[in-house]
Amino acid sequence: MASPRRAGKENLFVRYLILGAWALFCLVPVLWFLSIGFRPRTEIITPQPIYFPTFSLDAWHMIWEDWPMA
Repeated sequence: MASPRRAGKENLFVRYLILGAWALFCLVPVLWFLSIGFRPRTEIITPQPIYFPTFSLDAWHMIWEDWPMA
């Protein structure tokens, strides 16, 4: 049987492992949406996956210039 001090460290490691997995689970969709926001329109939906996309600010320019806000 493990000593109480060692059991506490193992318990802490499992907690951090679960919290790290949860943080990754929550952050991946945000990073995915950001990566799509910086792609040109022609690269968002393609029949073949694009592993190394080109990044541009065209979508953001369209939002600020072409769509009136306030």
